[in-house]
Order: sequence, then C-alpha cells, then structure tokens
Amino acid sequence: MTRTGIFLCTCDGKIGKAVDVNFVAQNLASDARVVSVTPHLCLPDGMRAFQQTIADEHLENVVVAACPARFQEKHLRAECEHA
Repeated sequence: MTRTGIFLCTCDGKIGKAVDVNFVAQNLASDARVVSVTPHLCLPDGMRAFQQTIADEHLENVVVAACPARFQEKHLRAECEHA
C-alpha cells in the first residue's frame, strides 16, 4: 500500500472561513492516510514539521491543501525532495 500524507493548512484561520478543515481531516483520516493540519505550513516551523512527518512516516506521496501553489510550490517541493 502506498504511503500518502495529506497536509492541510488553515492559513491561520483564513482558509477555515471557507472550508471546514477539521471535517476534511477527519474524513481523510478514516482511509488510513497520514493527515496533518497546521496553521502555517509556509513558516519555518511548519516546513520543519512537514519534512519531519514525511521522513518519520516514510511517505511516498504528498498532497498539500494550502495557499495557492504560486506562493509556496518551490519550497514545498524542495522539502519533499530533502525528506
């Protein structure tokens, strides 16, 4: 079975105004995926946790639901490759 991690960022509550992030996380978790909810995936602490989770859980695939890709895609890809 492929190890998939799903990372949901609340963007300090901004995304939560349009999407019930906790509801989404609960429903995804029932499929035995690794689901992580963070308030700021793009900040240094969020990036470290992202990378650490990928390494600790031996993830093969990563799905990120966060700010538009044009803002953070390069950084997130680099963290995935590093992990």
